[in-house]
Amino acid sequence: MKNIGKALKIGIPLGLAVYLMYITFEDPTKRTELFDAIDGMNLFWIFLSIVCAWVSHLVRARRWEYILEPMGYKTRLWTRYHATMAGYLINMILPRVGEVSRAALVTKYERVPFDKTFGTIAAERIIDVIMLGSITIVTMWTQRDVIWDHVAAMLNKDESAEASPYGFYIKIAIAVIFVVVFFFLGQKLKDKVISFLKGIAEGLMSIYKTPFKTRFIIDSLIIWALYLLMFYLPFFSMPESAALPLGALCAGFVFGSFSVVLTPGGTGTYHFAVGLALSLYGFDLGLGQALGMAIWASQALMLILFGALSLLLVPIYNRDYGGYTPISVQKTSL
Repeated sequence: MKNIGKALKIGIPLGLAVYLMYITFEDPTKRTELFDAIDGMNLFWIFLSIVCAWVSHLVRARRWEYILEPMGYKTRLWTRYHATMAGYLINMILPRVGEVSRAALVTKYERVPFDKTFGTIAAERIIDVIMLGSITIVTMWTQRDVIWDHVAAMLNKDESAEASPYGFYIKIAIAVIFVVVFFFLGQKLKDKVISFLKGIAEGLMSIYKTPFKTRFIIDSLIIWALYLLMFYLPFFSMPESAALPLGALCAGFVFGSFSVVLTPGGTGTYHFAVGLALSLYGFDLGLGQALGMAIWASQALMLILFGALSLLLVPIYNRDYGGYTPISVQKTSL
């Protein structure tokens, strides 16, 4: 039974990805329009987007040092980088396996205990959740009129969101549903939520204890600024998308970020999510999907290329290397 569950966890996302890619390209007319839109893009902006993404991964590898070093493990940047890129590649095929592979590679070549490396990755992920959550909250708050107008329009097709007398009651209903789901769906769900919140607290404590808090925070801000820039630069590849407001950028980024959890690497879901988000601002849905497809495809190709290259280079780079250098940590905030 457990094996069936594991197979479904892998098979369902893969099946969804295949299905969504199929319906994207099955219509010859839509397929032609999609490829024509991508063909007309200025690839210079796509290239700059790839550069930003690659630099963010390099900074992530550097940031990893600020949690490992306080434990007494002086590891090498390029080993951490190769492990990071290889992990991204594996994650595209087997979600969540990439983190284990990333930790395993550092354990193998730096001789750092696996529980230590994996624990630091878990702490990093907590920070990533907080950063994405912050961007999501700000976006949903500042863009609440645009997003709520469209939600209310779907619920009240004949009335605008502002004119609808049911808008307030719909909000109350959503809040009540959330409370019911959280408190009455069963102990298992509550345990998962509580465990997740405890994980956040533990991750924050591990980062709070590092003497390199300032560097860690700065690198975290750099990483997410580069993520936003990676998403924003392709907007200039088309005249139509270059004129979109900042709110559209944030909404597209949030929608796209959450879509990647549904299928491996966001295959099939990313361009749908980005197209939907941009359509809220009056942007053509087909062009929005084409833009999302260009962003997704360029990043996927970069991860495949550099991830495969890292898998090849990491054993060569560490051929004559005996592992980390033990160090005595100095208590400093910088």
